[in-house]
Amino acid sequence: MKDKTNTSKTDLIVAVVLIIVSISVFAFTFTFPESARSVGVPTFPRILTGLIFALACIQILTTLYKKNNSKQKPFSIPRTTVKRIFISIGLIIIYISVITLLGFLLATFLFLLALVFTFGEKRLGSAVLLSFSVTAAVYVIFSILARVPFPEGILENLF
Repeated sequence: MKDKTNTSKTDLIVAVVLIIVSISVFAFTFTFPESARSVGVPTFPRILTGLIFALACIQILTTLYKKNNSKQKPFSIPRTTVKRIFISIGLIIIYISVITLLGFLLATFLFLLALVFTFGEKRLGSAVLLSFSVTAAVYVIFSILARVPFPEGILENLF
């Protein structure tokens, strides 16, 4: 029973810290330059902090309303998950290193393709379609709608 109490306290403390951080970051976004367009620089951080705030509130509610007789299993991470985490960190480092050389479009597509395969997708067509779709969506949302410039690489300068 002592373990459950410690876990509940930890859940509550983490949730409260996330609420405080999300409120602080949300307040800080009011110092960002405003845009005449509906989507500007502060929009994305405000959306993220709002989601963090909402999820932290849900965490508090679920922690407070947990049944007392529910048993919690000890926390363990499978070895394959640890491998995937380290591979993902390596891919992020490589992505950051090559994005200025390859440009946003190519680097992001290759990065997402590698991540999709890292997390177990076996079909090349599905991996390519997913990587292309996400890259295109991010490009349209940020570059075209929000007018956030992305790094241009060797391929973008050819055209």
